[in-house]
Amino acid sequence: MEISPIPSEVYPVKLTVGKHEFKFNYADAFENIANCSFEINVKDTEKPVSTCPSANLTAVTDFNNSKATVDYSADINATDNSDEPLEISPNPVDVFPAVLAIGSHMFAFNFTDAYNNRATCDFTILVEDTESPTVECPANVTIETTTVSISVDYSTDITANDNSNDFIVSPVPNAIFPSNIGIGVYVYTFTVTDSSNNSNSCSFTINVELGLVVIESEKFVNSSLEHDDNQLDFDLKIQAENTGDMLIIASYSNNTMGENEAVNESVDISNLSNANIAFRYFNGMVFSCSVYDFNDQMPLEAKIEFTVTKKISSSMTNKDEWEMFCVFYDETRSTWSDTGMITTSYSQDKVSCYSEHLTSFSVLMKVTTDNVSVENSETLSLMSTVCVSLSVIALMTTLFIYFSFPDLWKSVRNSIHKNLVINMIIMQSLFLFGIDKTENEIVCKCISILLHFTSLNTFTWMCAEAVYLLSKLSMSSNANFYLLRYYFIFCYGVSFVIVAISVGAFASKFNVDNLCWLSPETGMIWMFVAPAACITLINTAILIYVVLTIYKRSGHMVGKSTGEKTTFKQLRKAAKGTAMLLPLMGTTWLIGPFAVSSDTTFIDYIFNVLNGCQGIFIFVIYCLLDNETNECFKKRFKKNRITTSTVTTQIT
Repeated sequence: MEISPIPSEVYPVKLTVGKHEFKFNYADAFENIANCSFEINVKDTEKPVSTCPSANLTAVTDFNNSKATVDYSADINATDNSDEPLEISPNPVDVFPAVLAIGSHMFAFNFTDAYNNRATCDFTILVEDTESPTVECPANVTIETTTVSISVDYSTDITANDNSNDFIVSPVPNAIFPSNIGIGVYVYTFTVTDSSNNSNSCSFTINVELGLVVIESEKFVNSSLEHDDNQLDFDLKIQAENTGDMLIIASYSNNTMGENEAVNESVDISNLSNANIAFRYFNGMVFSCSVYDFNDQMPLEAKIEFTVTKKISSSMTNKDEWEMFCVFYDETRSTWSDTGMITTSYSQDKVSCYSEHLTSFSVLMKVTTDNVSVENSETLSLMSTVCVSLSVIALMTTLFIYFSFPDLWKSVRNSIHKNLVINMIIMQSLFLFGIDKTENEIVCKCISILLHFTSLNTFTWMCAEAVYLLSKLSMSSNANFYLLRYYFIFCYGVSFVIVAISVGAFASKFNVDNLCWLSPETGMIWMFVAPAACITLINTAILIYVVLTIYKRSGHMVGKSTGEKTTFKQLRKAAKGTAMLLPLMGTTWLIGPFAVSSDTTFIDYIFNVLNGCQGIFIFVIYCLLDNETNECFKKRFKKNRITTSTVTTQIT
């Protein structure tokens, strides 16, 4: 018998979900046929497999917030045997991220496959508050009182806060304050607790002390004491439990030692070594004060403030540095000491002091002479006088030579030299004889202004010579360069404008205390240094260009006329002389303004040497090494020889 299809070829078979029909035909050898059919219905009854976070989760509130932000959307999922898309309800991305309040929160999710098989999962998130509340108390305070008790109220100074905004403060500040307390130390502690039982505390101390009774000056006689041209004013704060009658004894008298007399051996100043320091009496006066209870004559503790008025002696040297110290006489050690005293302020004519106790007081002046010994000071003074004097003599000799030879009057270059020399003579003479004349303020300012003007002129006339050399070097130079009046307008005009601006805008900042010069402390010194530095840079640039050009042309003088060669040699020699003077002049007067106010001995010596060399170098370069000047000397000597020879022949 034949079966179609063959069952072994059909089965086993994998069937999808749904109804499936099977038919089979049977035929015998005589072609008799029979058939059969049946149906298989495949159903899916398997539930999806869900994936959820742990059943119980814990989260903490965000910082300074009463809620927590959580997101578990990526942790919620499911799988199914049908490989068909699953329906999740609610959708996790719609639920998370979630902002949850403090407490327990339940979440449930359903998973349904295409054949309505369903699975579920749920979990709980517990939001906890672990952040402690904050509480602030006022700083420790000390209160002085002259009464038995005092009322205090710090209720509004105690502040608390919490992220949950649900807290209590214990004890309640309004229940504690205001409070009447007596003399003593009181400690207050406040604790803040939130709804999650987190807590924090703060404390502060109130120290109530017996205070000082302020005795107004008008309530007692002689709160202002005078002696000769010295005056002293004082105020007392007396330690007492009452304001009854008191006896105040105050005296202001001469000390056994005079004003400005050294007192180093009997001085003990905190954190200050007495080495290389001279202490002198400010005014040679001693102030003593004592306070007693009038009834039992017992001394009372007191704090005192006093002011001494006395102008600093004019005998102080210009470079002295002074500082005031309020001191009292320590009888146990026989020394002047500043323990328990404060020098509140001082100036040239007034010193204010504060002391926590009463005794005998005085004011000492610490004087430092810029760490230079007396021998060095005398050497510097002598050296400055000699060097500047030699320089002035050399400059006056140079000027005399220029005026002695009429042939030198026609040269524009020599006219530039004459103006430079004249300004240097005035400048160095003022420096030598007038820079320390500070007695009269008006005279001192005039010296400062004139010194400022002539100092700037030395730089502008050096610049004029550099411009003149440049014009001589240029084949197409403008004829104006050879007209002297343009040099006058430029050199004196630039200096005049700078000085006029200084006087008009900063007249009050001229130094008249120690030196008649521009003050480095107020910044006035830059009204000289800045223009001088700029002019020096311009001169340097011009001279570099001139030297390089001369060097290039020196190889092209073959075949030139004798006159051109002579002019070129003179120009080269003039440029060489100017190049030699520029570093000396620039360096001297760029460090000079600081040397007169400097505390460094080395700078003083360098400035004096350079300052003395200026006039000598100008004499050597402008007179001894200058071709025009040498020619004038030769003509004069030749004429003298001819005249002498003629006279001798006639006599013979």
